[in-house]
Amino acid sequence: MFKRHKMDFFIKSNELRAELRTNYPDGIYTLDLIHYGKRRATTRDHALGQVGERVILYNSLNPDCIEAIVEITEIEQLNIQTSEDAELWSQKEGWSVNYLLENQHLWNKWQTTFELVNHSNLQTGHTPNPTPVEGDKMSSKNEESLLEEYKSCDELVGRLDVLIWQMAALIFPITLAGLTYFGVSTNHTVDQFIILVVVGVGAVTLILTWYFLSRQWYAYQLLAFYRMREIESNLDLWHYRYAAFIRLPGKKRKLHLESISEDEKEKFQKIESAFGKFSHFGLHRSLAFITLIFVIGWMALVIREVILTFL
Repeated sequence: MFKRHKMDFFIKSNELRAELRTNYPDGIYTLDLIHYGKRRATTRDHALGQVGERVILYNSLNPDCIEAIVEITEIEQLNIQTSEDAELWSQKEGWSVNYLLENQHLWNKWQTTFELVNHSNLQTGHTPNPTPVEGDKMSSKNEESLLEEYKSCDELVGRLDVLIWQMAALIFPITLAGLTYFGVSTNHTVDQFIILVVVGVGAVTLILTWYFLSRQWYAYQLLAFYRMREIESNLDLWHYRYAAFIRLPGKKRKLHLESISEDEKEKFQKIESAFGKFSHFGLHRSLAFITLIFVIGWMALVIREVILTFL
């Protein structure tokens, strides 16, 4: 069984080598370039395998991209120092020299050179003949739709945050005003006690309603964050993936690192070394803490009033 490696990158037209831009004015997926014989290497944190080994390259983002079997012919740790080095890298990979110059983190990574063995539908042995223009349009459209969904999820998270705290801005002053009024009152009659109980029950009901609604909205936020991390994985984005990882406690971080690829592990280890332990109180705990403080406040006020009125 061949090892499988993702090949998801999409090269925009202005990031292609000059001689390829005319053929692919809308850009092209790197996997398609391999099928068209315009790409014969990839640069990553680790080599795809050993020289002579065959591996499968596939696109997890666009199902219209055809898998390819390639045979590794050379493995080299890059040491880009001259313009000739950059040009050779560009010729092998299809990216422009400018792209390499703008991404210096690639200069010392591992480049795996390979030969295309077979266009593959691996079950049938079918040899496809994809159309570059149609493939490019589909790739671009799919990427745009994912970015739209990502933006929609991000906006949903923001709207729910605003909704939670707008409600709090209405409820908290009313509750605080009630606590202050009854707290400083020197009138400890039975009538005053009944009014206090009615107002207290109403205030606690408002606070609890806000709390349970906020928890539901928080769950929607978690769902949006989950989907955003999925999209980031497809588009090689990292913001919310980093955020989710850095919030994990130490043991869960270790378990997470054991379950992912070496390429991803290196990225997460870098962010972990940069931040170390990350103190995160969180929205859910904040909601519970605020609600608890108000409920305890009203309970303490009622108990105080019972003592001053009846005892």
